Amino acid sequence: MRWYLIICVAFVFYPRVALGQGEANHWFDRSMHIDFNYSPPKITNYNFPPNGASYFASIANEKGELLFVSDGENVYDKNLVIMPNGKTGVNYDGSFPVVAPTLIVPQPYSSKYYVFMPLYHYSAPLKYKGFSLNYCIVDMEQNNGLGDVIEFGHSLPLSENNGFIATGNCERFWLLTYNSDENTSSPHNFILKYRIDKEGLHQTPDSIIVDDTNGIWQLKFSPDSKHIIFAGYDITTPSGYKVFLYDFDAEAGTLSNKKKLNISSNEYNNFEFSPNGKLLYISGRLNFGSSDLIQYDITLDNNDSIEQSGILIHDGNPELWIGKKMLAPDGKLYCNQWLNNIGSNSAIIEYPDKRGLACSLKLDAVNFFSLQYNFVSTFLSPQFDATFDVKAGEDQETCTRTPLSLGAAPQPNTAYQWLPASHLSNTAVANPTFLHGDTLGQKTDFQYILEGRRGYCYGTDTVKVTIHPDKYAPVSGSKSVCPRVTGVDYWAAADERFRYDWSVTGGDLVSGQYSDSIKVDWGKTNPAASVTLTPYNELNCPSETITFPVRINVELQTETPLGEDLLCANLGSGIPYGITNTNGSIYTWESDAGNILSGQGTNKVTIDWPGEGKYKLWVKEQSTTIDTVCYGISDSLLVDLFRDSTTIEVDYAQVMREDPGSFQLQWYVSDTARLGGEIEIYASSELSKQWDLIHFAGKEQVDYVYPDTIMNISPVSFHIASTNGCRERIESDIHTTILLEGVADSARNAMTLSWTPYVGWSDRVDAYELWYRKDGGQYARAATFLPDERRWSNSWGANGFEHDYRIRAIHADGRTESWSNEVRLSFHHTLTIPNVFTPNDDGVNDTFTFPKLEIFHENDLLVFDRNGKEVFSRKDYDGSWDGNGIASGVYYYSFTENRYGTTYKGWVQILR
Repeated sequence: MRWYLIICVAFVFYPRVALGQGEANHWFDRSMHIDFNYSPPKITNYNFPPNGASYFASIANEKGELLFVSDGENVYDKNLVIMPNGKTGVNYDGSFPVVAPTLIVPQPYSSKYYVFMPLYHYSAPLKYKGFSLNYCIVDMEQNNGLGDVIEFGHSLPLSENNGFIATGNCERFWLLTYNSDENTSSPHNFILKYRIDKEGLHQTPDSIIVDDTNGIWQLKFSPDSKHIIFAGYDITTPSGYKVFLYDFDAEAGTLSNKKKLNISSNEYNNFEFSPNGKLLYISGRLNFGSSDLIQYDITLDNNDSIEQSGILIHDGNPELWIGKKMLAPDGKLYCNQWLNNIGSNSAIIEYPDKRGLACSLKLDAVNFFSLQYNFVSTFLSPQFDATFDVKAGEDQETCTRTPLSLGAAPQPNTAYQWLPASHLSNTAVANPTFLHGDTLGQKTDFQYILEGRRGYCYGTDTVKVTIHPDKYAPVSGSKSVCPRVTGVDYWAAADERFRYDWSVTGGDLVSGQYSDSIKVDWGKTNPAASVTLTPYNELNCPSETITFPVRINVELQTETPLGEDLLCANLGSGIPYGITNTNGSIYTWESDAGNILSGQGTNKVTIDWPGEGKYKLWVKEQSTTIDTVCYGISDSLLVDLFRDSTTIEVDYAQVMREDPGSFQLQWYVSDTARLGGEIEIYASSELSKQWDLIHFAGKEQVDYVYPDTIMNISPVSFHIASTNGCRERIESDIHTTILLEGVADSARNAMTLSWTPYVGWSDRVDAYELWYRKDGGQYARAATFLPDERRWSNSWGANGFEHDYRIRAIHADGRTESWSNEVRLSFHHTLTIPNVFTPNDDGVNDTFTFPKLEIFHENDLLVFDRNGKEVFSRKDYDGSWDGNGIASGVYYYSFTENRYGTTYKGWVQILR
């Protein structure tokens, strides 16, 4: 799979998922910027400084990042700031206007760009001699990478204002203009062809004579640079204007295979190709009337076939017709749309590569109109140069530790980059070596992308390398055998993907070659016998060779038994133990305490252990062959049976201090790693009379908060449970919360409180504290009681309306606590207001005050004289008014307390 596109000068590689060129991604006019890096294109209003030039050109890098912009008179950097020397050499003064779109052409293998601006000189005496193609040179290495103009004031001859175009291949660009010779008896039209390569712009053009047309208009390259088209007046026939279509060779810069199409045309025609270069769209404003939009198939062989292939895409009329068309980087054609001879929005041809009406013309598709842009044609091509190719090679399969050559022979002037770099000898060459040296357990694909650049061409190819697995295959079997013992088993883990190649030293392989297990007949005494295994995968690549040493001797080195050596004392029944079996051996198992249940005489037994303690297990082996009796005894396996000491304890159970409507349970586990399951939380109360499972907590959880108001009417008991690592059930002690109750005596403004004891701390309650607040204030400790004191009375009722109490139990450690429920006792109070006070400074009845005023502190007091005049007022009156400033006598008051919303009215006499 391969792609090709043009790139900018800087040689930098980027990983890609999809590829596309971005050099033409920015379109400008004086008030607008269209950014094709977005879908749909992003339109931004922008006001360039006013001047006479108005035809813009821009250039971006391959990623679509703007490099610079020119309006024909100035050159602006990517920030749209005029470069330090940013004049093109065209100073508009009314005599030298830029009259057609500016064009920017890169210089291959360079950081330089040519900016071409067509000018018209009013003072020129001849029609065509009044035009020129001025240009300046921008170097992007200047001005800290923002670019600057390094040369300006150059010019080339130009016959008309719309007669210059450019295309290119990997290493060169072609700039085409046209000229005419009207001073001869046989006038000719010339296409002038300028070459731009790594040496720069070649000032002397090649001339291509077009001898059967008088005048050339609307020069246009196809995006793939394979065709060139223009309109001209055919001097060989009386039919007038024709459309001329040529093949173009971008490598040599030559024209061939002329087709002269008898398609209604004049100098106002506008041409555009489809992205793949196979279809041609023609429209134009004919005599300022209507204009049709027609699609032609230019892949056909002759003039007639192409002419007859025309399909009407839009039936033009004087009211609504389609004008200039421009291929955009998103693969669509953007078309000027005229309504009653006034430029309006632009239409879009959505799928210009599709034949006929399937191309899908959308009128009023976008809200911009200006489409006067001129780009190097191949900047808009999805495929740039089919002759440029990079080859990553065919997909291959190999094995680890096996070198493999990728790619192909390098091409001249081409730079390469492989992605990713892993397992490649060199990522910057055309044909690196792949080598994977690690073990792979399964077939693995490695995908590599090869990117190549030559000049302005970019190509990519992919290759897949499949590594077949290798296998580390340890051998199992008897390490110590009796001389001349037969039929001894050896094996490795089975894997159908591999062929197992076995070899034996000191004996004979009697069966199983190429399978995962074999049988061996061993020979005479040999301290260095062995079994060797090499696995081969389906590509016949060998994996690591494993050698398994075997000792042949009458003194057998019997293996130490294998099995559980650390066991829970309660789980010590029916425990399996074993060693590797050797054909013909008899095994006698012995233990200092274990009871052998089954398997005596074989290589595998089951044992019951007596309980907690440390015990030994060993095995004796005897093997008799044709002429030898062999013996061996193993080392002892030490088996430890233990009791799991994991405990689970409740720290406290309480009504939450911050939230009296919820309870909190906190606990401690001595070893959370040993828990065999979740923690179960159970609760019970005097109301339910049973234990209810209320929650499962995680092993690492240490507390549980649960909303429940039952603690306000009954003590609640809790315990928690789980299993330990030995699957034994463990439970905590029961903890019971404190229930506080109270009775209010309104007649005496008294109250009595009592509470149940906290249960669960093994009588280690150090003290109970009574905490109190009134009328929504802050809790504070009011009294402390001994553990056996759980009743208390007071006469605080007159001090407030709502009295809240809680009990706090304190553990003997001084840190752990448990809170009771909250009890609220309420009292209703009324006021008795006196009728006289004597402000004579004798310290007795000097102010207007009365009992319980302090608890009715939210109030309003108003005092009036006999005439209704207000003499005193106070919000939140505190009893401090002494009648200062008014005469003795009778006054009337209105006192409103906000607690109950009651207003008291009456009179009071001031006596001095």
